[in-house]
Amino acid sequence: MLWAVASVPAQETPVTLETAEQFRDAVAFRTSLADVSSATNDMAELQEMAQRVLILDGVASSVTVYSVEEDDFYVEVELVSGSWNGMESMNVHSAYVVLDDASFADQVAEREPRDPPDDMILRNRRVLVAGRLVNVAESPSGTLIPVIQAFEARVIR
Repeated sequence: MLWAVASVPAQETPVTLETAEQFRDAVAFRTSLADVSSATNDMAELQEMAQRVLILDGVASSVTVYSVEEDDFYVEVELVSGSWNGMESMNVHSAYVVLDDASFADQVAEREPRDPPDDMILRNRRVLVAGRLVNVAESPSGTLIPVIQAFEARVIR
């Protein structure tokens, strides 16, 4: 389980999506995993990001299943992406994605099946997530990592 370093409060306001402008106000479609990962030291930017739904993609570097019980469902996916810094080094961006609703149960497994379905979220699969920034956690190495509560998630091919 994650230990929070900072909680990022979000306003609870109803959203109406009848126009493109309303969609852009509610959904941060152009915000990348790199943007969210880079903002971990800027509380004002994090709070702004927490006001909108984030659409993020990356590779699941780990999938940790804590509970698959319907009333206590909890899975963490470490989502990563990278970008080259010149020709010799790479920047790695990551976020912890929390799946805490039993509606995700058919997309994860405590043990990887021998012949997993294509839509199962597994290590090394590319994943698309819609969710909200809810926390910043500290990794074992001391790096600050954003925590995203998933509303929806799916494998992309």
